[in-house]
Amino acid sequence: MNKRLKELAEQAGLEELGDSDWCSLNHPDVRAEHLERFAELVRADEREACAKFVEDEAFDEYLSGRDCANAIRAGRLI
Repeated sequence: MNKRLKELAEQAGLEELGDSDWCSLNHPDVRAEHLERFAELVRADEREACAKFVEDEAFDEYLSGRDCANAIRAGRLI
């Protein structure tokens, strides 16, 4: 898991135990509410990355809407 995903997991109330194991900070096991919060945080982070790409790159390179969509789908986010 990369550094940013770890940060988001911690914001969602999860704690890394080591060896890629995680638990809830308040409960002995991960609850659905923590996974849902984690998913919300990841989606928000991805939306922000897409918006930043469009702001920073699309207008500088005069990309069309389709070019932007293709770049985003290909993971070419700055």
